[in-house]
Amino acid sequence: MIKIFAYISLLFLSISLGACGSMAPSPKLQSAQNVQEAYTALGIGYLQKQDLERARYAFARVLESNPQHAQALQGMALIYQTEQESRLAETYFQQALKAQPEFTLARYNYGVFLYRQQKYALACAEFERASQDTFYPQRARIFENIGLCQLQRGRTQAAQAAFIRALQLEPQNSRVHLQLARLYSQDHDYVTAWKHFQHYYHLGNVDAEGLGLGIQIADALPQTPALLSQVIKHLARVYPDSPEYLHYKDSLHHE
Repeated sequence: MIKIFAYISLLFLSISLGACGSMAPSPKLQSAQNVQEAYTALGIGYLQKQDLERARYAFARVLESNPQHAQALQGMALIYQTEQESRLAETYFQQALKAQPEFTLARYNYGVFLYRQQKYALACAEFERASQDTFYPQRARIFENIGLCQLQRGRTQAAQAAFIRALQLEPQNSRVHLQLARLYSQDHDYVTAWKHFQHYYHLGNVDAEGLGLGIQIADALPQTPALLSQVIKHLARVYPDSPEYLHYKDSLHHE
């Protein structure tokens, strides 16, 4: 099952407006900005705690004085997304990006929203644009989501390229290694698939589906890898009732 990586914790959301040009803002303007920043930070805190009503009130206070405040607009979008008010969420995402086109986190989260709406072409476009921000701290996750998005569109080569780019930025991403193991296995490149599976396995966070894939890849190799017995024992011990282990046991009776 393909799961989009949703990075909407807002931990990297910058609420610093900064000064434009060489002139410092007037005390009155600076005071207004400080109030907006304070309410935005308050809204983010409430949003992280899932206190949607208080978050809504805080963001609304910001938008009363500055209707183009991109962070507050995105905050409202995330509230409505949580409440499954899709039309309102999309409207606020679009307003946030119109107010601040280079707001990468909002564009990323908008891509996640579109993906969940099964608007895969639009989601891919937002992720692609977000990936151009080389200073974004979670850029590898953007490429991972591009790969997942392209898989949903049936574009396996584009997905593979995106996953490879994600690994270049974050080599220890076990999820991406598993995706590449699956794609190379589908291309019958079992040697490369097994290399990625080994990375996936040793990085931890394995599940029954991933272990089952590893067994399938190992069975297709010219020589049985030494790691296979450990993988089988792991599957039997942790997931004894899983479809993957039951399938493995059934296959033994048909050899």
